[in-house]
Amino acid sequence: MSTDATPSWSGYIFQGEVALCKAIEIINTCGADIPEHYCLRLEQDEDFSIKTDVLEVFQVKAYLSKGADKLGKYKDVIAELLNKYHYSKTVLKGTKGQGKIEYYSLSKRKRPIHCSLITDKEITDYTQDHSSFNKRYQAIEFDKFSVIHGVYKLENISDKIDAEINKLFPADTVSHEDIALKRNFCLHNIVNLIKERHRTKQVKSIPLSEIKKWIEKSDIAFNSDLFWITIVKAFLKTLSEPVAIYDLANPNEALWHDKLQECCESLDLLGFDRVKKLIKERINAHKAISDRNLREDFALYMDAGIIHSIITKAIEGIDFPPSYKDLVFDHNDEKYQLSLISSNISDPPTSFDKIQLQGYFKNIQENNLSDVDYIITEQITYDQSKVKDLIRNITDVPDNFSDSTIDITNPIKNYGLKKLSETINDLKS
Repeated sequence: MSTDATPSWSGYIFQGEVALCKAIEIINTCGADIPEHYCLRLEQDEDFSIKTDVLEVFQVKAYLSKGADKLGKYKDVIAELLNKYHYSKTVLKGTKGQGKIEYYSLSKRKRPIHCSLITDKEITDYTQDHSSFNKRYQAIEFDKFSVIHGVYKLENISDKIDAEINKLFPADTVSHEDIALKRNFCLHNIVNLIKERHRTKQVKSIPLSEIKKWIEKSDIAFNSDLFWITIVKAFLKTLSEPVAIYDLANPNEALWHDKLQECCESLDLLGFDRVKKLIKERINAHKAISDRNLREDFALYMDAGIIHSIITKAIEGIDFPPSYKDLVFDHNDEKYQLSLISSNISDPPTSFDKIQLQGYFKNIQENNLSDVDYIITEQITYDQSKVKDLIRNITDVPDNFSDSTIDITNPIKNYGLKKLSETINDLKS
């Protein structure tokens, strides 16, 4: 995901996913013996490059914004790639007070470097003969340039990587879950290397043989790092899904499109750590995670349908944007916290409902949402006094569901639970 030139966390993720997929495609062509000099290079030449017996460089673009399927969005990128890798560069000494002056000459390289632009969207008006470009960009060696558009997509890249990983093992010997685990393990390594590249400015080449060893590792555990990179990636991807399918000819949907796109872009720019904090301590504050049961917690931790039915609908329905760092709407000196609470609690609560509520209240207190007046849910509405009464009077819950480490009878602050539909009406009044 990208907002044009602005770097974003999921932009790095998609870049890393495409790089990983292309690298494994090469690995699969090598058989058992991968030459030592075959390697993946991250942000050394372009977004990534692959060195085999030749060098191939790749630029990756995935836009959510309007016009992402039109050549105009990418024309400058294509021109820049061709200038850099098909034409020679001239460097002149600047006059006094000026630095070096660089420009691309009219002379073509004797040996152009193969370069490619990879885009998430299919570019509907791109022509392979570059008839819409000036003659400079029509006079290239087309066997050493390609636009790969609509092939490696945000919605299919995980499946494409999994299919390539699966080719490295005998048929039906590795489960879908373990394939996904291997994919995320490799992706975690690559994203960390991209982050390190930005921090230190040092470039590191990853031998393709090393990537193959990552995949073949038998002792990969579903640890906290893999849990969170998977959750954050899934959350941002799920939230952005409706952006591409709104009917922009419909004024209401065009408005929803712009609001949700702004939300997705703003959240993406928070970066991994802050989005993780938002999920863990805010919108899923009612859910606990145990390092001993990460696989089980992962399966139940977040549901795409709930993200759409609460967060997407809130962004569409409320006239002003929330604070994106915590997804809180501030209105009339009251704070409304978006959450992913979707349970249908009866009134009065049954014993089972009380057990569930006890867990919610305990976890919310542990996350110290002391600044919240209302926690937004899909189906539950309790005013502040009702929540306070429930917290202090869940006495018939079996002892084995209580937790002595936290006193749920002494809430940090009274808050209410409120249905999203009622919240939208409140915030529009």
